[in-house]
Amino acid sequence: MFGLGRDVSIFLKLKILTSLYLSQSTKHLLRKTFLASVSDGVESNLEHAVINKVESIAITYFKKWIEGKKPPAVRMGLERDYREHFRRYILPQFESVKLKDVQPRKLLDFRTYLTGERGLKMKSARTIIDASFRAMMRDAR
Repeated sequence: MFGLGRDVSIFLKLKILTSLYLSQSTKHLLRKTFLASVSDGVESNLEHAVINKVESIAITYFKKWIEGKKPPAVRMGLERDYREHFRRYILPQFESVKLKDVQPRKLLDFRTYLTGERGLKMKSARTIIDASFRAMMRDAR
């Protein structure tokens, strides 16, 4: 990497990987995985594996997905609703979940969380799950 020594190159790659907008636990996992693989001598394979793993996490996909949900493609109010639903309800619960791991049971637990702990009405919980979350999952296929 630009003719720098191996240690500096590894440090910079680790810095870049952990500067992504992820939860602390996900960053810790990335750091741990990266350092373990460097010590095993499989640094190049790890970069590819870590990037694939990060790309499939809901928060990372959401950032790409929401960029396409701007006027005139969608109404301004719909974009606002998507952002609010994800920021307030969906991302805190699914931040480190891979999109392929979202199963009906997790959605039922999420609905229970919304109606119980968050105190939302069933209609609001269904709108969050059936409209906002489903739209992202549909586009992710």
